[in-house]
Amino acid sequence: MNLSNIKKIADILAAAGVLISLVYLGIQITDNNKFLRSQAHYNALQLNVNTLTQVIADRELATLVVKCDRGIDELTEGQTKQCLYYYFVLFNTWEYMYYQNIDESLPEAFWDGSNAYYRGELRNTQGFRIFWENNEEAFAEPFKSHVLEILNL
Repeated sequence: MNLSNIKKIADILAAAGVLISLVYLGIQITDNNKFLRSQAHYNALQLNVNTLTQVIADRELATLVVKCDRGIDELTEGQTKQCLYYYFVLFNTWEYMYYQNIDESLPEAFWDGSNAYYRGELRNTQGFRIFWENNEEAFAEPFKSHVLEILNL
């Protein structure tokens, strides 16, 4: 075997090594993407669950949220602030899920259910709607248009 043939064999082996490395890298990227989607789903669940768990665990907060949902006209200044912060957290959660959905990081059924829940809150809960009307500038496009479209239906 001459030196030219040895070089050809080395080139073929090197190319095969690069190809194997690329296949391995592709598998790693796919696995990482699955993990990131799973993490985004978990984060969205946690944002929802943390807020709801606080309401479930605290009777006074639950009573306040019911009052907030009916409107904020008859609340004290401190109660009104609590309501506004509560709704801000809910809107941030909805916004997070909206952008994760755009990035295709959430299961479609999870997004559909969550979006339907928040749409219902916006349509049926006076406090939720009042918060948006007074604070929509805190949110950017395209989420802002998503919410406004729901309000205009």
